[in-house]
Order: sequence, then structure tokens, then C-alpha cells
Amino acid sequence: MSTPAPASSQPSQSGVGTSDLPQMDPIHNVGEIQSSGRDNRLWSTLLKTLPPSAGAATLKYSDPIFKDGFLQIPEEVRMEGAKLWENHIVGFFLDKKLPFNYVKSAVTNRWKTLGDFEMALDGDLFYFKFSTSEDREHVLDEGSFHLAGKLFVIRSWTRDVENSRGMIKSVPVWVKMSRVPKDLWNPKGFSFLGSAIGKPLFMDKTTDT
Repeated sequence: MSTPAPASSQPSQSGVGTSDLPQMDPIHNVGEIQSSGRDNRLWSTLLKTLPPSAGAATLKYSDPIFKDGFLQIPEEVRMEGAKLWENHIVGFFLDKKLPFNYVKSAVTNRWKTLGDFEMALDGDLFYFKFSTSEDREHVLDEGSFHLAGKLFVIRSWTRDVENSRGMIKSVPVWVKMSRVPKDLWNPKGFSFLGSAIGKPLFMDKTTDT
């Protein structure tokens, strides 16, 4: 709020005294009150009208429960959500990931799937959803492989994989050995051979029989 300046008979630098200026009525905040009421109506309208980008699903409020400063999510909620992802396959690099388009082109040429597949990226995890179960099993059987000298790890989606993102530094991989002498074709022999490149874990079913 502003008030009129007190009248003065002293001339100003321009030679005009304040008594010569027209007097103005005090300014009230009527305009601000009206604007505030209009803004409230606008916000109310916005809250009732869904934005164009809103999806079909609606969210519901749940009373949050905290324990030791952490939000507690009911197990049944997580299990229900996991069912939406249990048929997905995830891929990730142990170090810096490669560009999305490069990976998409490389896996398309390598897998040569019978049907289509969707690919998405969230952080350091690549997600793959296949239109046929045969393609999914084929990709899992083929397993991890190298892209541009980087190991691209392939795994079925699980909550453990999701929760371990960014923390995985080593993974087991299959190693194909050729021309192995028959006197080494046994668990002890393969153990010695495998120890030359890492920690051996087990043989595949075909080799074991």
C-alpha cells in the first residue's frame, strides 16, 4: 500500500512544488484479492481435469509406514508387480555401458529372433521383452557375449538382479573348450583347465555325461 507524499511548499529541483501535483487516492489491495480468488478457481479446474499426458490407470493414497527411516512396502505389492517383469530378460555391462542404438543393432543381428522384441533402458540395465517364448529361451541359452570388447551379461529378470544394479562386478560365464585330451575329460581335469582363466564352478550337462 502506498500513501500520498506530504504536501510541501518547497520547490523541487524541477521548480514544481508537490502542492502543485494532483493528489491521488490511497491504493487498496482490491485487485490482489480478486486475482487470488481467480487463481484459486484456476487451480481447482486444473486439479479436476486430467492433463493430456495422463495414463488410464489411477493412483490411490496409502498411509505410509516407516521403519528405521525406510518406507515399508507390503510384500504382496512387490510380488504382484514382479509378475509383470518375470518374462523379461535383462542385459548389462560390468563397466561403462554402450549407446542404446548400438546395442539394439548388435543384438538384433546376433539373436535373429523369429518374432519381435521390445528393448528399453533404465539406468545401466537393458530390458528385453520377446513376443515368443522360443526367442526368450534361445537368448538365455546363448547367454552373455562381448560387444566392442565389453562383456554384455544376459540374465533372466529377477528382483535380486534389479536390487543389485550397479553393484555387480563379476559374473559367471560359460567357456567353450576345444580339443581337450580325453585323459582330462573329467571333473579334475576340467578344474585344472578352468583354473587357468578364473575360478571354475561346474560343467554343463552335455560335458558331464
